[in-house]
Amino acid sequence: MIPKKRWIPALILFGLLIAGGGFWYLYDDRVDVTIEIVDEENVPQKVDLFVVESGEMYPFRPSSTDASGKLRLKLEPSLYRFDVLTDSSWEEIDEKKEVSKENSKFRFVLKKRSINK
Repeated sequence: MIPKKRWIPALILFGLLIAGGGFWYLYDDRVDVTIEIVDEENVPQKVDLFVVESGEMYPFRPSSTDASGKLRLKLEPSLYRFDVLTDSSWEEIDEKKEVSKENSKFRFVLKKRSINK
């Protein structure tokens, strides 16, 4: 049996852990962002992309869309650059968008690259 001297600090620390977790959960300001990538005919596309926060040098996370052309991320409210990586038959997409609770769904449309002769 554990002595009472050890139970009291353990219960206090456990209570602080629970309270801290609840505070973090309630006041987490990250936004659930949904990104959808389709082609001109509204067909979902599986692509790779980089999400870079404004002012940062390195990508937040290199990611890929699933078979439905969608990707879900949790991002802090800020200005982000979305760089979609495709093969050479598509035009490049490199756009800056503001992420906020009101602005959390993004749709990018891939366009075929025009061939100039």
